[in-house]
Amino acid sequence: MKTPLLLLPAYLLLSSAAGVSAQTLTLDKPSYEASQSIVATWTGGPGNSTDWVGIYRDGQTPGSGSTATIWWYVNGTRTATTGLTDGSVTFPNITLAAGNWVAHFLANDGYEPIAEAVPFTVEGVILNQFTSDIPVVASGGAVTLSWLIDLNGQAAPTVTLTGGAAPVDVSATDNIVVNPAATTTYTLTAGGAPPRSVTVYVPVPNSASFSLDKTEFPASQPLRATWSGSPGNTTDWIGIYRIGDRPGPVPATRWWYANGTRTATTGATEGSVGFPAPLAPGQYYAGLFLNDGYTMAFGPVAFSVSPGPFEITDFRTLDTGEITLTWFSDPAAAVTFDVKQSTDLTNWTTVEAASFLPPAANSGTTGVTFLPNQSVEGRRFYRVVATE
Repeated sequence: MKTPLLLLPAYLLLSSAAGVSAQTLTLDKPSYEASQSIVATWTGGPGNSTDWVGIYRDGQTPGSGSTATIWWYVNGTRTATTGLTDGSVTFPNITLAAGNWVAHFLANDGYEPIAEAVPFTVEGVILNQFTSDIPVVASGGAVTLSWLIDLNGQAAPTVTLTGGAAPVDVSATDNIVVNPAATTTYTLTAGGAPPRSVTVYVPVPNSASFSLDKTEFPASQPLRATWSGSPGNTTDWIGIYRIGDRPGPVPATRWWYANGTRTATTGATEGSVGFPAPLAPGQYYAGLFLNDGYTMAFGPVAFSVSPGPFEITDFRTLDTGEITLTWFSDPAAAVTFDVKQSTDLTNWTTVEAASFLPPAANSGTTGVTFLPNQSVEGRRFYRVVATE
């Protein structure tokens, strides 16, 4: 009878040990260059939604007055939603200073360590930004490229610009003027930092790949873009921008997916879309962009819009009894508009509620809605007058 009693505790102990998974934290690399990403992976966590991974400088102790330099909950965000006993989070494009750092896996919004901390190092300079002052320029036009480098505790690196006729050492400056003859991608490298690139676009003429039905027209006319040979992604899109506007930071003036709507359904390797009038007078470019992004596969094709004829384009009486008028206008014109009324087409008076109207900004039309004088009986006539 004693033998089974002696074996039972040993059996229970072995079963308990077999049911416990190891609690570990690992990093994908022991050393990182500035601007690289850190992937932290753990196993055997408690599974709380508020368990988190924090990055501290070497020598700092979590919870002792030191704040994590960067951190994520286990779901990879700053909002705790679901817990994970096993998983990973990514700290993208780190900008940690050069030196020694430590990753900690901590429990439940607190500072109790779940697994042994993991030390790592960061090396190299950080190339924070590389931009052009304008995205589209006429062939041979001047564009200023500028950049910002964080030495990150390192010696000043050699900085090289490529994309022109030959590589250029630009270590002694933080900007340079270039004059691309055609669309050019410039790349900046600084020491061991990951390089950055920027594309400066030079307008191209209509071609079989991408064309506009006209490149000079008044605001009163629509525009049609036609393309052929694109990848045909459902989220490829055709956009119109003012010259000087940068796709991404600046919204497109007009745009459609390749299916001619704002809802991506099916892609088209070739096709055409129309943009209705009016576009405000000015200088524009159009291009075909890929996958809901700002990579311009075709274009840019430049075009200009002139003011439309001074004429009323819309006249309606609303259910409220109000009258609405719309007419073509030039937003840059130094004029104001008066709406005048008459009962006999001979004597005209100004409608006080529709007088001294400036041209609408960033639009090819100006409009007004007003309630007509209810004391006037019979027919009434209206016209719009521009005055300087």
